[in-house]
Amino acid sequence: MTGLPLAERRARKRRTAPEVRDLPLDPPELAPDVRVHPPTSEDQPWFLQRGTNHYYRLTADLARLVALLDGTRPVRAMPQRLGAPWTEEDIRRALAFLSDAELLRTASDAHRRRASGRLRLVPPLTVQLTLFDPSRMLAAAARVTRFAATGASVWTALAIIGAGLLALVISAGDLRAALGEPVPYLTAVAVVIGTLAATGLHELGHGLVLASYGGRPQRIGVMLFYLTPAFFCDVSDGWRLPSHRQRAHVALAGILVQGAIGGTLALAALLPLPRDVRLTLLLLAVVTLIACLVNTIPFVKLDGYIALMSWLDVTHLRDKAMADARSTLSHALFGTERERRLPQYGWAVPFGFACMLFPLFLVGNALLLWSDTLSRLGLVGSLATVAIVTVALSGLVREIVRLFREARAQRAGALRRWTVGFVGIALVAGAAFVPVPHTMAGGFIVTDRGTEMMLPTSVDSQRLAPGTPVELKRGGLVLDERVGTAVVSETPAREASAPLSALFPVRETEPLIPVRAIGLREVDLVGAAPGIAVVDLGTQPLWLWLTSRAADAFTP
Repeated sequence: MTGLPLAERRARKRRTAPEVRDLPLDPPELAPDVRVHPPTSEDQPWFLQRGTNHYYRLTADLARLVALLDGTRPVRAMPQRLGAPWTEEDIRRALAFLSDAELLRTASDAHRRRASGRLRLVPPLTVQLTLFDPSRMLAAAARVTRFAATGASVWTALAIIGAGLLALVISAGDLRAALGEPVPYLTAVAVVIGTLAATGLHELGHGLVLASYGGRPQRIGVMLFYLTPAFFCDVSDGWRLPSHRQRAHVALAGILVQGAIGGTLALAALLPLPRDVRLTLLLLAVVTLIACLVNTIPFVKLDGYIALMSWLDVTHLRDKAMADARSTLSHALFGTERERRLPQYGWAVPFGFACMLFPLFLVGNALLLWSDTLSRLGLVGSLATVAIVTVALSGLVREIVRLFREARAQRAGALRRWTVGFVGIALVAGAAFVPVPHTMAGGFIVTDRGTEMMLPTSVDSQRLAPGTPVELKRGGLVLDERVGTAVVSETPAREASAPLSALFPVRETEPLIPVRAIGLREVDLVGAAPGIAVVDLGTQPLWLWLTSRAADAFTP
């Protein structure tokens, strides 16, 4: 939250006051988990810190008000203490904004203290477990490793990343095999452990650079980030660094560390090592470098966004841009007054719309790319699909609700609001009937019964009618290659056991897992089993596709 200059506050007198969930007590007082940080130098701002990772920059006039919020002065006495041009209305409006940001003491403070423990839920779908305070360890390391906070460290990391990308091009043949062939268990385990280790070093990179600039990394721990295990390091104290270059460096440090790890792994794969070792190194390199690329995306709260926000020196950039986008949309739909929180940036409105819609774009593309893999995961895949879609849709619904609330707060006409609402419902209903590809994926093996398709037990095999075409593929962790065709036979599905390699791209045949086996005929296969079997069932409406995934997830 940025403090409001008096001119802006006076302009806002003509607008509707912000909606306050819990009115501040009078005399008002800062919440118990809020700390005031004075400027680190004369040209730097004041900060309010809520908890351990929320910082709010204050203008000098708002900092004067905050200094009075000790629970001993009623609001009516504050104008005299602050002097002109403050009025009691100005003060109450400023307190309303502070209350909206949960910076004032309220009846909910007991819950807030509980939320500041070691285990935290960070909406919408992240759970963090704090392990320890790394500030002393990283401060000691920073004194030894001064190189971390220099431009040379950035260029060194970029050089290693560039060399690693060149190594991947040189290793194109092995890379294709690493991505498109079944892997040993040891490789799969190494990729998981290596990815987690790279994530841990990524977070330590953030903390080390922050400590090198004199900041204090406050927490380090493990988390479930959208159902994915990872590490985290709280470097929100970076907002107190005096230079926007330093803050951007802290934000990008993790990407540079992880990218350098990926580049080093790719270079190591050029060495004359056993084939499986080289393929494992290449897989780790690709996964690590892709993670770096995803982290640079500025439309979600990842490192790329934090670096952009830090470089521009604008706190809560994404929230402000989305507020500008909603205001622009509200002006077009409801005729309300258009408000801009980032008028200095002409790109803020399209950036805000991109922030709103990008999660849907990301989810849609992920489901198209990974639908077959999720289908082979059975119950786990169906649950993951439902969870991902639910989170994406809930974010969109939240923005739509905010849009209508703000329109109502600005007294947009009821007829216009209802008309827009009905049109929106009609568009959503139409989108529910958009056709999407409908496939069913499993594996195939050759037994004494012939070639059979193996499906997870949670999948409704009755959807496969006799004579349905089946595409046979040879697949790896990422890529697959068509190796044959077949059709579903008239033999009904049977309960059976199959090697794990029948559903997952691993080489080992143990352990056996329960499956539904369906006979195949007219098999035209080049190569050996096992492999991937995909049935193209045409298209189905989006609503039916989603409900079928939900049925697979929740039907015993």
